[in-house]
Amino acid sequence: MSLRGWWRVWPLALGLVLWPAAGTAGAFQVFPAVEIQQAHALRQRILAEVSPLPPDPPHARTPLAPEAIAALTQRLTALGKREAENPFYHWAHGELVRQGQGPAAAAEAFERARQAAGGRPLIHWLLWREHLARDLLAEAEREERALQAIQLGWGLLRFPLLSEEQLRMGAEAAARGENGRALALYEAALANTPESPEALIGRAGLAWQADRGRVLQVVRDLAVGLWRSLRDPREGFRLRSNLLLSLLIGWLAALSLVAGILALRIQPLVGHALAERFPPSLTPPARKSLSLWLFLLPLTLGLGLLWAALLVLVVAAPYLGRRERAAVSLLLAGLLLLPLGY
Repeated sequence: MSLRGWWRVWPLALGLVLWPAAGTAGAFQVFPAVEIQQAHALRQRILAEVSPLPPDPPHARTPLAPEAIAALTQRLTALGKREAENPFYHWAHGELVRQGQGPAAAAEAFERARQAAGGRPLIHWLLWREHLARDLLAEAEREERALQAIQLGWGLLRFPLLSEEQLRMGAEAAARGENGRALALYEAALANTPESPEALIGRAGLAWQADRGRVLQVVRDLAVGLWRSLRDPREGFRLRSNLLLSLLIGWLAALSLVAGILALRIQPLVGHALAERFPPSLTPPARKSLSLWLFLLPLTLGLGLLWAALLVLVVAAPYLGRRERAAVSLLLAGLLLLPLGY
């Protein structure tokens, strides 16, 4: 192809190269920033009018007085024409009805909020969190099913974001002593991600506290959870690293302990052997301390406890029996694994 022909074709070639890249970037950006801002703006417009509605922790929340509910309902009704298509308008109306008359009376308003959200996953996510924070598990399950239906349309068969939020809130509920609520949240997390080891182990602990007769379920959850933790790429690596670190620390502690015991045993013998090679001008106390000075030399030079222990083990070799030498050799050979462990 001539140079003139290439200048005619290069815009098309560049477009073919950049088009798949742009599609890939769009696929990774599931929720555009504009959509996130719009969802929170819809919610904030309603909360600005009915400010007492944002939830406190369930154990510290106090219900609104009937006069406050009537005043907030009147302010909310005034927004009806402007916010009729806002899902959070119907949710706020349902929340006021729930606080005044109970969850059953608010079900219709919550359903209108769900229908107004349509296929917008961020709206359903915010509604789901609101219901979950207020311990409305039935309404949260309905929002969860709406979210799952949207995500199934994307080709997702697991819902880790839902599971992570349920695990977080379950841990908070367990810390407050609300074991029943925490157990329900862990069960919901397992429904979203059955392979979650954290959910299995958490459910095992809560089930054991609730009923000591469920031994088989507790043991099964613990065994499966630990097995999956070991096989999980992230959790398994962390657990194996901690186990290896504990082994290395234990090995070094055993080596230092053995060196300390041997130093006490052979100190008089080493001191006597060194005294024979030094001039007799040294006083008897100084001759007895020669071995102690030798053993403390690495510490004096700033080499550390490990080198002091190694010096003791090497010096002690002629004074040990066959089995003791074999044990000390095994301890020293284990040090070859330290670089691999680090």
